[in-house]
Amino acid sequence: TEHMLLYAGSPTELWLDVQVSSLCPRYPYLPHTLPSWIETLMQYILSFSLAFCLLNALPAYYLDGDLAFKLLITAVEQRTRVARATECNILASADSKPLYKKELADSGTEEPVELSRGGQMVYTAVTALTTALLGWCIVGSVLLLAL
Repeated sequence: TEHMLLYAGSPTELWLDVQVSSLCPRYPYLPHTLPSWIETLMQYILSFSLAFCLLNALPAYYLDGDLAFKLLITAVEQRTRVARATECNILASADSKPLYKKELADSGTEEPVELSRGGQMVYTAVTALTTALLGWCIVGSVLLLAL
């Protein structure tokens, strides 16, 4: 059946107040707004999951980003070491022994390589700074909620 409705008023009020949907509940005890509630719930779950994912990826102590950042620095140092060793081997004469042969052989191993002093300083500075900033954000949020 068709229903006709005549409305005299502002179209913006009508747009904000009325919801039209082709969905109707199969059972009379279910609310007709259930699909929009489920959609909103899924949007919140997605938002919180992405927020926790990004928060966990920060290079702060006790988060996964801490280890990922350390591995990134290790990979960059290892790649730099291999590039230097390759450059030295190319510059070495054919009859001389390559300078960094052991380092080239060890570059493909699965064992973790310790950070150099400079790498350790970068790692410590970035991780400590991020941890402090994250801590201040959490403390500020708690204080704002308390007020």
